[in-house]
Amino acid sequence: MNGYVKPLLIDWQILRWKDDHQNPLQFVWESIVSVIGELVTNQSHDQLGSKIPIRGSLKEPEVGSWRALLSLLRNAFMEALKKEVDG
Repeated sequence: MNGYVKPLLIDWQILRWKDDHQNPLQFVWESIVSVIGELVTNQSHDQLGSKIPIRGSLKEPEVGSWRALLSLLRNAFMEALKKEVDG
């Protein structure tokens, strides 16, 4: 197997300010995730996404973590990922 997964989150939101937060740790965690997510969101397309390469067998797939991180940063700061299948 040789391919990729391209998850895209469009107009996403983790932290719900209007919700009554019973658990302060959950609120802190949601706040941290929201800030980091906002930093790597492509602002002009309002999308968070990455292209994650996968190769190997179905029982033992190998995921390109560093390439996925670089793709996330490229989507955020250079060129937005297209909402279609590549090639």
